[in-house]
Order: sequence, then structure tokens, then C-alpha cells
Amino acid sequence: DIAIIDTVGCSTTASAAPVAAINQGYSEISFFGCECCFGAKSHIDRDEIIRNKMVITCNGEMFITNPQMLMQSLELGKMMSAPM
Repeated sequence: DIAIIDTVGCSTTASAAPVAAINQGYSEISFFGCECCFGAKSHIDRDEIIRNKMVITCNGEMFITNPQMLMQSLELGKMMSAPM
């Protein structure tokens, strides 16, 4: 069977995945590689040009990110703090 799940409001696959998982009945979700910022490379397996680079300061630390990853962090934070 194929399920079509509305993930409107999710800017990335990382923020859409929990919506799909919850709709499919999963009660636990683990996130790997969703730091929402860039290190020495853009991805663990490749290095792409980072467009619209921006610097965010959080708790005195500076992070290089872009608007899409900033939205992802806000969406994931909202989901994780929502009552069950």
C-alpha cells in the first residue's frame, strides 16, 4: 500500500519525516545529521556550494547556516516541544 501524507509547512525532508512517521503510527523517531548548520563541508559525503549563507548566534556560539536550514531547525524545535 502507498500512503500519501500532507507535509505542508515542512521545509526539508528532515522536518517532513516525523510528520510521516507519526501518521504511520510510529511512536519514536531518531534524528541523525540534523544539526541545521555547516561544518568544513556542506554534507558528510560531498561539498556543495552553500547559497544564502548566514551566521546565527545561539547561546554565545556562532553557526553557519542558510534560510532553509534555519527553517528546518525552527520546525524541528516546534515539533519536539509540542505536547504529545
